Amino acid sequence: MKTKTINLYEYSELSDKAKEKALNEWNETNDDPLMQSHMINLLKEELEERGVEYDVDSMDVRYSLGYCQGDGFMFIGKITWKGEEIEITHGDHHYCHAYTARFETGDLKSEDVDAFKAMYIEVCKKMEGIGYSEIEYRQSEESFIEACEANEYTFRENGVMENM
Repeated sequence: MKTKTINLYEYSELSDKAKEKALNEWNETNDDPLMQSHMINLLKEELEERGVEYDVDSMDVRYSLGYCQGDGFMFIGKITWKGEEIEITHGDHHYCHAYTARFETGDLKSEDVDAFKAMYIEVCKKMEGIGYSEIEYRQSEESFIEACEANEYTFRENGVMENM
């Protein structure tokens, strides 16, 4: 039997080059599964502030925030706006932004439909901005350091994470 000793380091102990490698690998492999629920919670708060009721079971958010064509934010589900139920669906499965939403507006007057669509787009644009900010923060060195400390991640000298 052979025994091999490996030196492990905390992030703060790594060289600048190893830190860069560790952060880059983290950002390439971290899909952030909590982002979806975080965005739903923020959307719910935004809708409540605007007096919009929503059906929790049908509510879903969809987004693509990679700074590419067709990127954006949208939400689908059943909501009640000004006493009228509106069903929002995704009308384009290639792109994912506010302008790909389809609306079943029932008996809403034409001017109310226009006002609703304007409100919907405003909410989606706001959420898109929040989403980009969240992603930028979560990919920052500050956020990575917090994750390393909270989870006691260790690294090899070259920046490869040992215990993720």
